[in-house]
Amino acid sequence: EDRRRDTRERLRRGELEDVEIEVDVEESGALGQMGPGAEGQMQMQEMLERMMPKRTRRKRMAIREARRVVREQEADRLIDQDKVAEEAVRRAESSGIVFLDEIDKVAGRSASAGPDVSREGVQRDLLPIVEGTTVNTRYGPVKTDHVLFIAAGAFHVASPQDLIPELQGRFPIRVELRSLGVEELRRILV
Repeated sequence: EDRRRDTRERLRRGELEDVEIEVDVEESGALGQMGPGAEGQMQMQEMLERMMPKRTRRKRMAIREARRVVREQEADRLIDQDKVAEEAVRRAESSGIVFLDEIDKVAGRSASAGPDVSREGVQRDLLPIVEGTTVNTRYGPVKTDHVLFIAAGAFHVASPQDLIPELQGRFPIRVELRSLGVEELRRILV
């Protein structure tokens, strides 16, 4: 008992930080690597990882590192991932902001002959999301009815009027910015 108390005191004073010990470390349950766009596979992998017992491996490390590893493992055990995902979905639905950058890239070109089917198709795919719908995500369905959508683009080649009228109507406030001058650049850089 005295030896245990002495060791505990030395640990608290930081005298044993570089001493190596063996720690059981939980291995990540990587069931297989997946390429991009494998959303459904990722959901299946997460579900299987929750069902299967976690594997541990004994690893040698300094007490300083072991303290960090054990703290992370214990914190992970205390967090209810389902509640975290539920709260994240609730917050996204009530106060989420989606920034659609480079919207000008999907606008049809005024000078081009005929409709640009692929660009218009992208706009038509965006339309229900911006109008308000339920989008299935890996954390569950998210309603976009109260999500703020902000779109931005350079519009050097196309103009906002080249977007389909339905999409234009979903972005009623339009702000045009002018190029930065020498004085603005100086203020930014200094």
